[in-house]
Amino acid sequence: SGVMVARATSAVPAVGQQSRVRVRTTLEGRQLLVDETVASLLPPGDRIATHCVWDALAAPALALQPQACNSVLLLGLGGGSAARILRAMLPDDALIVGVEFDP
Repeated sequence: SGVMVARATSAVPAVGQQSRVRVRTTLEGRQLLVDETVASLLPPGDRIATHCVWDALAAPALALQPQACNSVLLLGLGGGSAARILRAMLPDDALIVGVEFDP
């Protein structure tokens, strides 16, 4: 897919505790929630824009000529919404590297 993740983590609840991570589907799309905060949004259908902060994070790539943007480093991958938007905007051979730190 052209998206690399340097470190992936998962939230596994301790015995007797509720999971910190859940997915819900709304009219806006499928949401990944972590501690009840929306960490990622997958809009319905083939829509790319989320109409949320992730669009703004990916927007600087619009200022570049497509051939000038062959790699992107995302510090803080989160749920991957910005990476998904960039993948749709950038050339197919562009490399997207996401680095995530989740203590």
